[in-house]
Amino acid sequence: MLLYMGIFLKLVRDLYRTPWTLRSAIKRDEAAWFAQNIHRRRLDFSRLERDLLFAGEHPLRFSLSLLALQIALLVFVSMLPPEWFVPAWFNWKASEQLTHFTTVWTIQATLAALVYPIVISFVAVYLQRRPAAEAFIHLYMLDSGALAAGLSSLALVVVMGLQYLMLSTWGTESLPGWATIDTAWFVLNAALTTFFLFRTVEFLRPEVQARVIQRYTVNVALPRDVQRLNSFQLLAGGIAKGWFPVPSYGDDKAPEGPRLQIGWSGFREGAVQGELHLQSQMRLVDVRIWLVRLVVGAWYRKALTWSRPEKTKSFGVDKSWPLLTLPMRPGTPCEGDFPLARVSDGPALVSWQRLLLRWSVVFRRTSHERYGIRVQAILDELAADARSAAAKSDNEGFERAYSALVDLHGLLLAACLDKTESGEQGSWAMLPDTEKLFFSRALHENWSEAYRGVFQAAIDGMGRDPRPLRRLCHLLQHLDGDELRASPVEIREHLLQMPPLMMYQLSNWWAFRVEDQGIFEHSHKQMVMLRPPLNRVYEEVLSTFVAGWENGRPDKPRRSRDAQEVNWAAMPVLARLNVMHIEETARMLLAAVLRGDQAAAEWLADVLSKWWGTLDFDHGPYQLYDKTAFITVDDLKLDWPAFCAKFGLESADDEAQERLRPELQQGAFQAALRNYWTDVRLLSIELMLDWVRAVPVATAGSSLAFEIASGFLTGKQWKTGGQAVDALSDLSPPEYLVAKVRQFAASGELRGGYVGRLDRFVERVKDMRRPNMVSSRVYSFGGADDVESLQKSQLELLVVLANSDWGLPRSLQHQLDVWFDPRVDQYSSIEILRSRLNNWLARLGEQPGLSVDHIDLLKDRGRPGVTAQAAIEYVRTGLLAAQQALDVRREETLAAQPIDPNRLLEIGRFASSTGFDKEKGRFPIHLFPIGSMAETLEDFTISFTQIRRGELTQMQMEQRAVNEEEYFADAMAQQVAIVVLRDVLHRSDIKEVAVHDSAAYWKALKEESQKILAKGGIPILLLDNSTRPDWVWDWQHSDFGTEHKRPHDLQVRRREGQGAGYLCDFNDIEVFVAPLPIGQSILLSREAFRALTFTNYGNDLFVKVEVDELNGTKNLVDLKLTFSRKVEVGESRVVRLVYA
Repeated sequence: MLLYMGIFLKLVRDLYRTPWTLRSAIKRDEAAWFAQNIHRRRLDFSRLERDLLFAGEHPLRFSLSLLALQIALLVFVSMLPPEWFVPAWFNWKASEQLTHFTTVWTIQATLAALVYPIVISFVAVYLQRRPAAEAFIHLYMLDSGALAAGLSSLALVVVMGLQYLMLSTWGTESLPGWATIDTAWFVLNAALTTFFLFRTVEFLRPEVQARVIQRYTVNVALPRDVQRLNSFQLLAGGIAKGWFPVPSYGDDKAPEGPRLQIGWSGFREGAVQGELHLQSQMRLVDVRIWLVRLVVGAWYRKALTWSRPEKTKSFGVDKSWPLLTLPMRPGTPCEGDFPLARVSDGPALVSWQRLLLRWSVVFRRTSHERYGIRVQAILDELAADARSAAAKSDNEGFERAYSALVDLHGLLLAACLDKTESGEQGSWAMLPDTEKLFFSRALHENWSEAYRGVFQAAIDGMGRDPRPLRRLCHLLQHLDGDELRASPVEIREHLLQMPPLMMYQLSNWWAFRVEDQGIFEHSHKQMVMLRPPLNRVYEEVLSTFVAGWENGRPDKPRRSRDAQEVNWAAMPVLARLNVMHIEETARMLLAAVLRGDQAAAEWLADVLSKWWGTLDFDHGPYQLYDKTAFITVDDLKLDWPAFCAKFGLESADDEAQERLRPELQQGAFQAALRNYWTDVRLLSIELMLDWVRAVPVATAGSSLAFEIASGFLTGKQWKTGGQAVDALSDLSPPEYLVAKVRQFAASGELRGGYVGRLDRFVERVKDMRRPNMVSSRVYSFGGADDVESLQKSQLELLVVLANSDWGLPRSLQHQLDVWFDPRVDQYSSIEILRSRLNNWLARLGEQPGLSVDHIDLLKDRGRPGVTAQAAIEYVRTGLLAAQQALDVRREETLAAQPIDPNRLLEIGRFASSTGFDKEKGRFPIHLFPIGSMAETLEDFTISFTQIRRGELTQMQMEQRAVNEEEYFADAMAQQVAIVVLRDVLHRSDIKEVAVHDSAAYWKALKEESQKILAKGGIPILLLDNSTRPDWVWDWQHSDFGTEHKRPHDLQVRRREGQGAGYLCDFNDIEVFVAPLPIGQSILLSREAFRALTFTNYGNDLFVKVEVDELNGTKNLVDLKLTFSRKVEVGESRVVRLVYA
């Protein structure tokens, strides 16, 4: 009874959790989205508007519905008693009734023939002034109800015409009923026509047009796009929701077994399990979930018992488990043969399962979607209006079109906001457009593409009227709002890429105009300015662009003291946006330098140098003093307690700590952002120095890269206004060293973490130098692609800054204390720093050395006082002092670090993994019955000499070998086999027989083996090597023209499963390879291996590991591995065949 109750409850739970169809789940999500989004509710349609919209988008269905209604009413009236209609027509003659009928018919025909064609044609001509008006005309038809009203009027005319023709057959007896229905229908049509005319007049007003577009876009087009794209995401996520009782193909955490994959098949396509033949292009619009669930459940139960074929792993995935693939991608167009399912390495689907899969999918012809308008089409038409106005220098028209585009874009982002299942703020604009299989982009990215053409049109027309382009420069501010700030950070990041896109297009315009003026050489090697009159226009646009870019900068955590505080969890998002703003500023600067654009380079250099000016008024608490130099933006992702522990911000006073928490968090955010801004500036200088090095010294002074780099180092203010804070004119060698240590070692990762972020920045700058490529050719180009590859520039900059002796800065000494602290667990940063110092010093000693001429040029401009050679010596001395101080501190820490007992136990586990196991051990371990006990037996110790002590300390201070587990296991297994075999031989009576050739060897082998067989034993022959003696090898391979022929009475065979070291059988003699001295073979009985016992030190640990400290060195120790054993020997007679 309880079993049936459990099955019933499980069925009820599955019924509740699994929807019947995919469409029902999508509608449920859409209803929840509508209920939570205020913008969609504000712009919702009334019931009448929705009915007219439906009729307009389905005209054929609406017409057939009217015809069916008319026929039903006529049939209904004909069945009513005739006397019901007598009072209305009591004094009317048949001619008068006919006159009334024809009058209504004529009026309706006149309205249908004149009003709708004329009015619609007028509106169409009015809208044709736009460069693209297809979507707008469609929207007008839907909003005004033109299709519904017009079709209703035309249907009445047709029906009354048919009634007039029927009078000759039926007479005038039916006129009273017909007239009643036709008159009521005529009144309805008159009301619809009035509504149509009113909405037409309203639609001519621009503000009404904008509202119509917004309402349709937000509540019709957008939900349809979301439904189309969300359907696949919802179906693919059905496995995680429990809709299908099979683990997902990509779920590594699920137990081993059959898998289910939804979507396109990957590397394991499998056999097709039924197909649908689609005659035209169709879209999968719905999936009946329960039918699919039944098929998948039945296949899974059968696949669990399916025999697994022997296959290797492919790309880390075990291909031997059965895989069912359902290539269903709802929302994606399909054509031709559509496979219902594919099965790889598993049971095929039976006929009823294929039939259910056929019933589970619902297709719709894409040709039926011609009445629907997508969001992208509406945005494209608004963008076309803006492009046309910008190209014609129509500023007023551009303002209207641009405002409509921006307003609709902002409204779309706001309308997409929705709460996720976890309660977090999400956005439907993040959905990927899956119709593009390999290069899918999110919805919001597709929407932003509308601005690309607008940017280009405004740039092309800036010579005639720069006002449209100047307006576009403030795009970020126009889109800014509370809804955008509430959107996911990915959307805000993508919008931050719009101004750099505009700058890229503007740079192309600049390059064409410069070349039109006869200047063909423009790069970082020289400075170029546009000639009048374009220079004035370009300067005006640049100043406006800078204003828009600086004002579009992401918010800092608090705008004012009265603003709501931002919690610690929101800091990474704010930092991410600010980091992108800094990076894009630097990239635009470096791109301007590369093309030789002096005006843009100076403006952007001024922006980057003054980026921190607006934040300098916020001062951190004193608790952060001397602790901020190594705070990075990656540290903001830590939990607040972990962050405090890492940077020593804990306090015994919990109340005071909680009171200071907002200020500490604010200060930490400011420090991380400031450090990143400093690092990007320094990397930009290093990149420009890398470019300057390729310029001859004679012309390097006129290089734009040299000018900008030296300007940064001298604290130059290229433009007035703003506040220059933390200028690099005061940068000293110790401060620069701290910055480089932060870049390389702050995260403790060699390639990832903080330095990985900076590496990506450098790599993106390198991509800017990529040549224009032809797809049919192969290209290669050089340049720095990570921070480490800028080593020469780093040393040159350090030399430029050095005018005297310098030492290890205090902030770096403090950070070394932190990294040497075992509680922090970041010793890897010390090793990274040691490696950097070694590389820098090695590079200083290489030939050719640093470019002294370029360094002198830089020092004369920014840091005069000493020669380049003297500065190089100052740098060498400073780096050596830092290296020595680091090594001394490391040796002291290493000597103070205790040996980690857990590390010794780990090595013991490694060494115990194979050598003491009957299945894994080497010969002759598998020949013994193996036991274990806790008592100590006969010990044997292996010594590993001069092991680095840092590999064994509690804080790991040396890099461990990646194969150390395999190394210790193999070494111990080999040594255990040697010791055990030696014990067997030492406990046996050995008879030595000298054999000088193959005949004597075979004769002695036969005689002695017969003695063993006579006693009921099994003879075993041990060889020191499978190729020695020579005749043994030849006997095994007698088919290949060997020197020693196999004896006629010798049979060689090989058997499987004989254990480690097994070679073959010589008649009844088992042949093994064993660790023996060269020049001899051993013949003994298998019964000699009676028993083998090892000491178990606990938890299957058979090896005891100890450390011997060495005198005279603190860095090296001896590692002693001890195992204890007891060997019992049975048959003690052994024959040694000596052939050497």
